[in-house]
Amino acid sequence: MSIETVTRKWPDNYAPAFDRDVMTNFDHSINIEMADTLKSGPHLGSYSAWNFHAVIWWDCEISKWCSEASQYHVPVEVVAADELQEIMDYFSDKYGDA
Repeated sequence: MSIETVTRKWPDNYAPAFDRDVMTNFDHSINIEMADTLKSGPHLGSYSAWNFHAVIWWDCEISKWCSEASQYHVPVEVVAADELQEIMDYFSDKYGDA
C-alpha cells in the first residue's frame, strides 16, 4: 500500500461535486464516473462511512488522490495514494469499516 500522510489541503478553487459519493463503505464501492469527474477538473468528492467522513480530490501537483478524513466535524488526517482503493482500505481499517 502506498499511503502517505501529507499536510496538503484541497486548493481554494476546488468546488464540491457532492451530488453522489465517490466512495462509500455501505457497499465498499468506488463510483468510477465520479472519480473521472474529480480528475477532470477542480472538484471535491465525498466519501461516506459510519465513523468518519472524508473529502476526496485529485492533486495534479503530486499526481495522487488525496483525502481528508474527519470525525465529528473535526479533521483527523490527510493522506495521499495512487489509487482510491488504497484510501478506502486505509481509512476503513483505521477509523471504522461500517
